[in-house]
Amino acid sequence: MAFFVTRRLWRPKNNVLCLAFTFFSSVWVITTVVILRLQENYQGAWYTVGRARRESDRSPGVTAAPGVQAIVGYYEGALPGSKQVTFTQEELNINQYSPVPGMGEMGRPVKMNAVEEVRSMKLFAINQFNIVASDLMAVNRSLPDVRHQDCRKLTYDTDLPSASVIIVFHNEAWSTLIRTVMSVINRSPRHLLREIILIDDDSKREFLNQTLDAYVSQLSVLTKVLRSRQRIGLVKARLMGAKNATGQVLIFLDSHCECTTGWIEPLLLRIKQDRTAVVCPVIDVINDKTFQFQKGIETYRGGFNWHLQFRWYSPSSSTIEKLEKDSTAPMK
Repeated sequence: MAFFVTRRLWRPKNNVLCLAFTFFSSVWVITTVVILRLQENYQGAWYTVGRARRESDRSPGVTAAPGVQAIVGYYEGALPGSKQVTFTQEELNINQYSPVPGMGEMGRPVKMNAVEEVRSMKLFAINQFNIVASDLMAVNRSLPDVRHQDCRKLTYDTDLPSASVIIVFHNEAWSTLIRTVMSVINRSPRHLLREIILIDDDSKREFLNQTLDAYVSQLSVLTKVLRSRQRIGLVKARLMGAKNATGQVLIFLDSHCECTTGWIEPLLLRIKQDRTAVVCPVIDVINDKTFQFQKGIETYRGGFNWHLQFRWYSPSSSTIEKLEKDSTAPMK
């Protein structure tokens, strides 16, 4: 009986303790989330991608205080008030790749006449970049070597692992897709490049079928085209490529990028040193309107905020100190 009475006497206190613990835990979680979001809003998006490129030209160095993450820019999607444009099947399927000698060489901007300017604005929405400018450049155009001078002096082991380069595309423009492939072939040591795997995620453009198959069959590096007959998305498409890859290392690239000199060796070296590492190179910029090649900010790295938006952040003070001692050291 005494035990029963004691149990009844303590039960309210236990309930109070549980409620108090739950209350303070909830307050702590809510406060933490609010602080993080306020911090995010306070730092803010200084500028969108277009402005970030111009700002980076004026201030190429790290301006954030030690240990403070600085946002360089992020993609916001379509601008408010932007109109939806409808294209004919002829406009979507036409391939007007006709390079002009010297156009865009060494990463210089493409200069168009008035007629080409008007046409480029009309077709911009198809790919979200200036397809007219891209079609005026050779698919094997030259690019400047913008690496740090210390990086140019590095030598690499001869026994680096081989790589399978996987490129997923959906209705990609011909010139940008082939330029991506050619940059991989032309700027990768042959013994390191096992194969290139193109994953077609249910494209509808006619030139991405038999015309593409015939073109890649003539390349100097084994290039496979695998197709999904329904849209499976980027992640599943990359997994599809991974399942069919035979290289020791998998490298995933976008379908409208250009690899520069010495791009692949440091990636493979880091993986040779630590096979659990997932590495990413310095990402330079190709202007979406002029296709001018612009050197990226080496000390910034990509990441996601609490809204799952991709943004650029400055490294910690300890990482900066490490880079001052060895400019070729990787950032973690």
